[in-house]
Order: sequence, then structure tokens, then C-alpha cells
Amino acid sequence: MIICSYLASIPDVIWSAIIASIITLSGVIFVNWDNTKRLRIQLNHDASEREKERKAELRRDVYLVAAEEMTKAIGYLGSLPQQDPEHLGFEEKLQPFFSSAAKIQVVSNPETSILVSKLLAAYNELLMKLLVKVSPIHSLRSDINIRTIHYDKEQAEISRVLAAMTEYNESTTKEPGRFEALNRTFKFHQEQSEKIASERSHFWDLSHKLTREYIRYYIKEMKQVIEFQIDVMVAIRSELDLKTKREELHQLMNDQLMRAEAQLEETLDKIQET
Repeated sequence: MIICSYLASIPDVIWSAIIASIITLSGVIFVNWDNTKRLRIQLNHDASEREKERKAELRRDVYLVAAEEMTKAIGYLGSLPQQDPEHLGFEEKLQPFFSSAAKIQVVSNPETSILVSKLLAAYNELLMKLLVKVSPIHSLRSDINIRTIHYDKEQAEISRVLAAMTEYNESTTKEPGRFEALNRTFKFHQEQSEKIASERSHFWDLSHKLTREYIRYYIKEMKQVIEFQIDVMVAIRSELDLKTKREELHQLMNDQLMRAEAQLEETLDKIQET
């Protein structure tokens, strides 16, 4: 009763001021709460955008390197017949490509990672096929190199004998039977040289024939692998927000293969003419 009497004795002006203060304070609290909520949303959004930018930058760096290594891998597999059979080093040459593909699987979406796995399997299968196909060419290259060594030795012997024959002809003293012996030696090394040269030429012809077959086989098999590669390229371009028409990319890759085939055929023609 005392409290009620005390409250009833407070003038209306004071109550009005108290109520106004309460309303004002409530408004301030609500505004602060709303601002805090908006700030929290903004901070979360900014953090999310920074995370997206960081991920996009990371993917961009990985994808650009991977695209470059894919091109190198295609070129290297096409040049296997020209590689030194004793220092083929395909593990070293293709390692950057396989490493780049592994990095893609780390930073890409699950769908892209699956496509990359299929591409790697296709490349591994193709590599095994090409190594079998190129093996006879490398064997011929080894035979050619061996014949070249022996041919050079025979040519050196021919030059030595010719020098001895010239010395004999210019000498004032003639040793009986020496010129005939030199002539027999000359004919022997000349016959050996011609025989080796003929064998080497035969091996070169076989090598050119098998190399042409390899190129055609490589182009045919690579067209199948490129289908997987196109799927990967479309996927990673999509992750980078780059628009891509699969049909145009498919045509571009096939055009590049055809130009590479034509260039290799032209190179072989020039080598064979030489």
C-alpha cells in the first residue's frame, strides 16, 4: 500500500519522461541489435567471399599449370619414336603432368576429381600401348646406331689405306707386292662399308615405315583420350566461371591433332628424302 501510494504521488510528467526514456532505450537496444546482426551477416559474407577468392586463385594457379602440362604430355607421347631409346625417361617427362593432375584432385570439386581420375587412367593405358608400339622402332634405332659406328670405322680404315697408297705412289722406293696388298685391303673395307651402309639404309626404311604407323595409331588412340581431357577442361573452366562450349573445344583439339599429324608426316618425308 505504501509503495502504491508513493507511485500514485509521482506526477504524470515524470511518468511520461520515464516511459519516453524506456521507449527510447528500447529503440536504441533494438537498433544496436539489428546493426550487430547486420554486421555479423556482413562479416560472414566477407569471410565467405575471401574464402571463395582464395579458393578460386588457388584453383586458377593449379589449373593453368595443368593445362600447360597436358599439352606437353600430348606432344611428348607423339614424339616417342624420335626419343633416344637409351634415355627415354618417360617417367621424368610425364611426371609434371601426373603431379598437376593430382593437384587438381586436391582443389577441385568431387565431380571434377572423378573426371581427372578417368583421364589419368586413360593416359596410363595409352602410355602402355604406345611403349609396345614404339619398341620395334627403338630397336631399329639401336641397330642403326651400331651400323653407324661400324660404318665410321670402315671409312676410317679406307682413309688410312688410301693415304698409304698415296704415300706408296709418291715414294721413290717401291716395295714389291705392297700396293697389291693395300689394294686388297682397300677393296675389303670398301665392301664392308657398302654392306653396312646397305643394312643401315634398310633399317632406316623400316624405321620410317613403323614411325608412320605409330603416328597414325597415336592419333587414333589420342582421339579417345582427348574425350576425357575435354570433359576435364570443361569442368575446370566451369569452376573458374569461364563459359565453354564442348563442341567448339572438341573441334579445336581435333584440329590441333590433325596439324600435329601433318607436321610429323612432313618431317618424316624430309628425313626420308635426305
